[in-house]
Amino acid sequence: MRSIFSTTKFGFIACVSAVALAQSVSAQVASGGSAAPAAEEATGLDDIVVTAQRREQNMQKVPVAVSAFSEVALETRQLNNLLDIANTTSGLQVSNRNGVILPFLRGVGSTGTSVGTEASVTVYLDGVYFARLPGAFFALNNLSRVEVLKGPQGTLFGRNASGGVIQLVTKDPSYDTEFKGMLSYGNLETYEGSVYASTGLTDKVAMDIAATGRKQKKGFGRNIVTGNKFVYDDHWLVTSKLLIEPSDTTKITINGFAGNSRVSTIRNAFPGTTSGYATNPRLPIPSTSRGFYDDGSDVDQNYLAKVWAAYVKIQQEIGFARFTSISGYSKIREHFDLDSDYTERPDSKPDLFTTTKQFTQEFQLSSLDKSDGLEWIVGAFYFNNLGRYDLTRFRGPAAPFGGGVDVYSHQRSKSLAGYGQITYEFVPKLSFTAGLRYTSDKVSADGIFFNPAGAVINDPPRASFTTKKWTFKTGLNYQATDDVLAYASFSRGFKEGNFPILFYNVRPSRPEILDAYEVGVKAELFDRRLRLNGAVFYYDLKDPQVQLIQLGALITENAEGAEVKGAELEMQAVLAEGLVVRANATYLDSTYTSFANAPSALPNPNPPFGTITPVGSINAKGNRTPYASKLTFGVGFDYTIRAPFGNVSLTGDYYHNSGFFFEPDNFLRQPSYDLFNGRIKYEVTENVGVSLWGKNLTNKKYISNATTNVGVSGYNYAPAFGRTYGVSVDFDF
Repeated sequence: MRSIFSTTKFGFIACVSAVALAQSVSAQVASGGSAAPAAEEATGLDDIVVTAQRREQNMQKVPVAVSAFSEVALETRQLNNLLDIANTTSGLQVSNRNGVILPFLRGVGSTGTSVGTEASVTVYLDGVYFARLPGAFFALNNLSRVEVLKGPQGTLFGRNASGGVIQLVTKDPSYDTEFKGMLSYGNLETYEGSVYASTGLTDKVAMDIAATGRKQKKGFGRNIVTGNKFVYDDHWLVTSKLLIEPSDTTKITINGFAGNSRVSTIRNAFPGTTSGYATNPRLPIPSTSRGFYDDGSDVDQNYLAKVWAAYVKIQQEIGFARFTSISGYSKIREHFDLDSDYTERPDSKPDLFTTTKQFTQEFQLSSLDKSDGLEWIVGAFYFNNLGRYDLTRFRGPAAPFGGGVDVYSHQRSKSLAGYGQITYEFVPKLSFTAGLRYTSDKVSADGIFFNPAGAVINDPPRASFTTKKWTFKTGLNYQATDDVLAYASFSRGFKEGNFPILFYNVRPSRPEILDAYEVGVKAELFDRRLRLNGAVFYYDLKDPQVQLIQLGALITENAEGAEVKGAELEMQAVLAEGLVVRANATYLDSTYTSFANAPSALPNPNPPFGTITPVGSINAKGNRTPYASKLTFGVGFDYTIRAPFGNVSLTGDYYHNSGFFFEPDNFLRQPSYDLFNGRIKYEVTENVGVSLWGKNLTNKKYISNATTNVGVSGYNYAPAFGRTYGVSVDFDF
């Protein structure tokens, strides 16, 4: 408890000091003091509208730590997917394993990739929650903005939002005809393109369509056995939205999308380690025997995903309030074509075929404005998700169960929740926020094991469990001036447990619960030429979930506890006409407070090499939690030079990561790394532009995801992309 009070005390002092300083500077500027920047011709920063509280609000007025990216920022900075956004966002880190996105915010996240396992940082598209999405989904080219909400969002968003929420908001169709697109060619013979078109069908109906695709003919590496490409990302995605506005008080949007992605998966051995063969002769395989991006399997390991989704949003003003209904359905088919021994021998080959089906329904009733100092929202949420392994097939002499097994399994998750939140200004400038949510979850699972001849090997009983939880938020908000907001909050979120269904067994993981204390300040100074947003926070995490791969099975366990102490700061400033600079930094001290039997499998120096079988355990108390970098920071700029022959825009971003561990035993570690991205754009005409761009310009080799695979195959990893560069042409009519 001492650490809670000390962190909160420090945060309170920092908050009060920042408010006092901001008020002083604001007063000096207002009275004509010398604090104003020299570049008087510069204009202020644009407002950023977010829906962090399930309504449209100015980001600077919302007592929640939010990083947001507008449509212009996404295009200018070439932020084409969530991995790009993570490398420019304070506190956000994203791992990509076998094509599945794993987001972490302020050290909180989940390494689980099994079907039925949901993230601790949830993803919403236009208000619809998606439990599982392939990485290509984040290549949407009709985005209006991206919002990253930090900390537990257990009241208004609820479903597994213990670490935070990432919101993707697409544009509404325009009644005026609009047509824009982009064509790009890059290294490794990479072709990309996108198109967006919108028009009005009547004076009350409009429609748009957006399409994007990417084809990478060469990989960053290759399979040295087959000669084919490795470490690549090919995808396409098509979306369309229909807007219907029968009256000034009614708005209906119908959206649908379909997509397809194929990416390479993982390889071994982690740099500096050794793996081995599963059959005789059991020779060692050092990591140096293959290039950093190369694979050496007898099959081309890849992941194929097909996604279909549709959702309907209805908004109706009813005098004193706005009623909203959001209905969503999605279906994802996945195929993992893997080689679990990672060698040229056919020792153990799994094929995984999966299906995920999801339906959500949410109803909201919210106040239209802040009348009498009161703002409120109430709602109800229903979630029904089926995660199924249609067939998990292992073959080969080293496969589980004596050379072969087929597993069929599924998990059904149902959730029903009701929630409400109010913000009331009880004295001028000072308001309090109080929110409460009740959730009832039921998770059930079943599975059966066959040998290759079709005989039953194992038929575990069907199992289920029910969780009922209250989550909440309470806070004080002080609007010191029109441009300075200070806030302090205490909130709770939780993430549901799940069954291990890849190799089904009846023991589920426990839910994890996060209590968060946060103090923050948001300020705009010098006639909105400078924006400073900062926060200090303390998290108390109970029963954090941990994933381990053992003999091909994904097993989820629980630590007893962890804590996160941190601070972050984001800055934007207009220094001159056309010149905007930005910076962000996050410091984290994220460790396990209790983990007596943490899984650990350290290298075995003796044949058959690889790792120890079975897995051992250590006391991981004091170890850092996965993907919790001690320090990340970034700086960047946008500079537009206006000239008679056409505008020239320069954009640059630098990102530093101090390094992190992949697992609780802190054996696998990604060292510190730095990334540089940049773009030069020349506007040929008002409607056509040509850009030269590059990402990871220093060609830094770093790892996106790594996991201990108990057995001779050792430690596998997924490398992040190396240097990419190219030229693109965009048009807008």
